[in-house]
Amino acid sequence: MSTPNIHFDRRSFLKVSATAGGGMLVGLSWTASAAELDEALPADPITFNAFVKISPDGVIT
Repeated sequence: MSTPNIHFDRRSFLKVSATAGGGMLVGLSWTASAAELDEALPADPITFNAFVKISPDGVIT
């Protein structure tokens, strides 16, 4: 049984490595931020109404 001859050049290796590393980074930061978001949510629900006022200095009330 012979092993298949697979040829990877340096450019292909860097593309695959960067893609895999980026995917891991995004995946890990997404799960961490989701856990932090659950802790940061208030226990009581916030009610909003239809009346919103935006002042000239940008403050929303």
